[in-house]
Amino acid sequence: MSYLKIIDRNGKPHILELTKDRYVIGRDSDRDVQLNDQTVSRTHAEIFKFGDHYIVRDLNATNGVYVNNEKIEEEILKNKDEITIGSTLLIYESDPPQELSQVPNGPEDFDTTLVLHEGQQEQQQAAQKSVRTYAITYDESPYNIATELIEFMKETENEPNFYSFIAEKISNYLKSQSTYIIKVDASKMQLDVLGYFAIGGEKNQFSKTIVKKAVSSQKCILTSDALSDENFSFSESIVIRRIGSAMCIPYLYGNNKIVMYTHRTANQEPYSQSQFELALLISTILWANINK
Repeated sequence: MSYLKIIDRNGKPHILELTKDRYVIGRDSDRDVQLNDQTVSRTHAEIFKFGDHYIVRDLNATNGVYVNNEKIEEEILKNKDEITIGSTLLIYESDPPQELSQVPNGPEDFDTTLVLHEGQQEQQQAAQKSVRTYAITYDESPYNIATELIEFMKETENEPNFYSFIAEKISNYLKSQSTYIIKVDASKMQLDVLGYFAIGGEKNQFSKTIVKKAVSSQKCILTSDALSDENFSFSESIVIRRIGSAMCIPYLYGNNKIVMYTHRTANQEPYSQSQFELALLISTILWANINK
């Protein structure tokens, strides 16, 4: 369980146990955490859950949000991080703090900058689809998948949406939230989506950071926790799209590179090594078809 230790202007700590997925902080009375401070915007910041982590985000506040004295737009919180909002200090703690003083029940109970309205904000709407855990059965063996994919590609190779059909197949095989087949102009790092499948239907759910990293390094990428991976954790797309585990496999094609990218959300089980090997097999079949 995680906590916020909120230090009022008298120096007294108040402990808020983080039991919800999202908290809005601001000066207005209907905020989850109301700060009676004229330097705080009406809707100043939010703290929301992402997988096993909490993230603080500036909601275009006039005076900004600071974490450990550095101004941020969005930051993954670590134990003992100090968040400054107006003249109020909030300390994020991933372990139970020693001072478990009772949070006041209402504004009449104290004379500080702090008013807490636990439960007044609705839960974050329809955040992410529930996720299933899968086990590979005999029918989903690599041999059967390869055979079926080759036949499917033969049947659909003349279809105008060929790459999108293939992307959907790959998502089904790998139990992914989304899959993209992308052409990359390596000299300009321009990305052109040839086809995609995404639960929710959004075309640009993929992480350009991961794709560009795979292309520039000319290496296949498997990240089991993109949010904690120091190579990608700074990427806004990973945070906003809740990308948990991702695989990216580049292939040199003329002056361009073709990339197969697929990911799961932070709520899903991360890809395993065997699933990465399956993705390599699938990409080999795909690249062989492109080269025909």
